[in-house]
Amino acid sequence: MNSRQKRKIFLVERNPLIADVLQQALKGYAAPVFLSEMDLPKVEGLEDNACSPVILLDQGTLGDVARNSVCISWLRLPSARKIILDQDFSTDQAFSLLLQGAHGFMRYCEVQRDICKAIETVSRKRLWLEAARMEDICLHLQRYWGSRKEGRFDFTLRQKQIMSLVARHLSNKQIAAELRISENTVKFHLGKMFEKTGIRTREALQSLTQTHNGDSRMSHEIFPSKVV
Repeated sequence: MNSRQKRKIFLVERNPLIADVLQQALKGYAAPVFLSEMDLPKVEGLEDNACSPVILLDQGTLGDVARNSVCISWLRLPSARKIILDQDFSTDQAFSLLLQGAHGFMRYCEVQRDICKAIETVSRKRLWLEAARMEDICLHLQRYWGSRKEGRFDFTLRQKQIMSLVARHLSNKQIAAELRISENTVKFHLGKMFEKTGIRTREALQSLTQTHNGDSRMSHEIFPSKVV
């Protein structure tokens, strides 16, 4: 039995049309196992196999990653290789998903041509990324680690409070209610936090709060606060 036959490929996909395209693209290569977002234990039980399972996750299925703890759990599977599918990816999105555990990105228009090659690539413990996208992410990473190397983002006390609530997947409305401030005030502080960190999405902000063991909590060394 060759490695292709041993390899388990899981597809988390709600859209039946995209699911059909993926099945056709994988025909003769592997038969994907269709799962729902709640089927995580089925994959966790296979992670000790010689061939790490490959998970294909549609960005539409992921929804808002910052608020969907179930899909974040999929990304944190330590051994499984994860490929994210979408119409397109911004640098912020790709950067955030890489931090959360993704190993490759593919546009829908590339599936029929490249999905098998992408699976082979991530299975060899490599990333599947376009050269141009890799360059964008490396530049983004320079800015990100440059800020961390300085040891602080100089967040105010209010911004630090908001950051901790973003890490708990709260919406702007929920954050406003929790802190007894307006949604406009929450948006104002988020804008300032984006400027200070050099990132542009809630997902990327949340990634800054994640420790190596996957906990979403504030690091006082990275985010020292000052009272304003």
